[in-house]
Amino acid sequence: MQPAVYAGVLVRAAEILGGPQALSEYLEVPATRIDPWLSGQSPPPADVFLRAVDLVVEHNLKGLLKQIYRQAEN
Repeated sequence: MQPAVYAGVLVRAAEILGGPQALSEYLEVPATRIDPWLSGQSPPPADVFLRAVDLVVEHNLKGLLKQIYRQAEN
């Protein structure tokens, strides 16, 4: 996988949570480990990446469901 893919997912996860520190806490990893992943310098471990993917997918799914319900109400 391209480093940009890892970084893109992690950056989006950090945005959802409110920043790199919140992402660090969510993933239960030291903040110093997050920076190289966010910049694409190194890939995160697979389990960490998959937790970030789950977060982003869940967030996007909730947003889509809200849109569907709003449209159904109109």
